[in-house]
Amino acid sequence: MSRPVVVWSYLHALGADRDVEHARGMAMSMLVVTSAGIAIGLTRLRRAASRWIVLGTLASLGLLVQVPVISQFLNVSPMHVSDWGFVAAVLVLVGAASLMTASWLAKADSSNDC
Repeated sequence: MSRPVVVWSYLHALGADRDVEHARGMAMSMLVVTSAGIAIGLTRLRRAASRWIVLGTLASLGLLVQVPVISQFLNVSPMHVSDWGFVAAVLVLVGAASLMTASWLAKADSSNDC
């Protein structure tokens, strides 16, 4: 699920001007956000540890990409507001998809226990 999103976001952010640093930042953001979305869906953020891990993951993403000193070290460029909107939309979609998958698997598992 995350591989096509990461590749597409890289190619989309690369654009006609071939801004590799921007594309690298988008791909890294998508990889981190899809991972966080899967964690949200599978854990349903029931425990404090899962909430802290997801929050720390997303906060570190913001710091790594948006703080100029760190982003220069990682060879990524800070993202635009529209990029962050797309990242947030992917987080919601991946979280919802993994939540639906987890509940479907739980239902299937409970029906097999009979």
